[in-house]
Amino acid sequence: MRRTYLTQAFTLLKQNRLFSMLYIAGTGLAIAMTVVVAVVYYVKLAPIYPERNRDNTLYLTYVSFKSEQEAMTYQSALSYRALQEWIYPLKNVVEVSARFGNATDYYVQPADRSGDFRPVQKLVDPAFFRIYELQFLEGHPFTEADLASGIHTAVISDDIARRLFGTTEGVVGRSFSMDYVNYRVCGVVRGASFLTGQSYAQIYVPYSVGLNYKEPSTSSFPYCGRFNVTFLVKDNAQAEALRTEIRDLVRRVNAQYKGQWQCTV
Repeated sequence: MRRTYLTQAFTLLKQNRLFSMLYIAGTGLAIAMTVVVAVVYYVKLAPIYPERNRDNTLYLTYVSFKSEQEAMTYQSALSYRALQEWIYPLKNVVEVSARFGNATDYYVQPADRSGDFRPVQKLVDPAFFRIYELQFLEGHPFTEADLASGIHTAVISDDIARRLFGTTEGVVGRSFSMDYVNYRVCGVVRGASFLTGQSYAQIYVPYSVGLNYKEPSTSSFPYCGRFNVTFLVKDNAQAEALRTEIRDLVRRVNAQYKGQWQCTV
C-alpha cells in the first residue's frame, strides 16, 4: 500500500514539476519560519543562559510623574536620588540592580589601530552579576568599592577579548581604550545571545562612569532620571509582597509631595 502511494505521488510530481516545486518550497518555508519564530520566542521567554532567573525577575522601567501645578505628566526612568531613597532600601527582594541608560555612544579604539568600533555596552552595578548568571572565564565582577569610586574598570565578553587581545586568557589586568579613556579589565565572561536583551552586552562597566549619572533628567521632577531597575525575588509570594511594598512607597511619596506632584508606577 505504501509503495502504491509513493508511486502515485512521484507520478503527480513528474506531471506538473513547476507546481510541485512551488508547493514543496512553500511548505518548507512555512515550516522553517514556524521553527524560527518558536526558537526566538523560546530564547526570549525561557530561563536560559544567562537569564536563568526569568521566572523570579521583575523590572521597573519608568514611573509617571504628574505636576499638580502645571497640569503636566512626565514618564521617565528613575534618578540616582530615587535609587538611594526609594529602591535600594526595599526589603522584599533578594537582589536589586540598577542600569544607567546613558544615550552616549561609546567607541573602542583597538591597540592595533584596525579602526574604532562601537560595542554593545551596559552601565550596571555589581548586583547585576548576581541576578544574571554570567559565566566568568577569568577574573570577577567589579565591586561595590569600584562603583563608589567611579573607577574605569570593565567586564568584557569573550568575543571582545579575542578582538582586542587575540585571546581570552591572561586578559585580566590589561587595559583598552574606550572613548580615549583607559579601562582595566577585571573579568571575562562567556558571551550570550543578543536576543537575551536584558543582560546582553559586550562590555559591562560601573554606572558611576556615566556622564552626570547623579543628575536628574529634568529639574521639575528630581526623581526623574535614566536608571532602569531589576528585582530578583525568591518566589511569587515575595513578588507580591514587593508589589505591595512599592504601592505603599508610592502612597507615602504622594502624601509627602501633595500639592506639588504625584507619581504612579
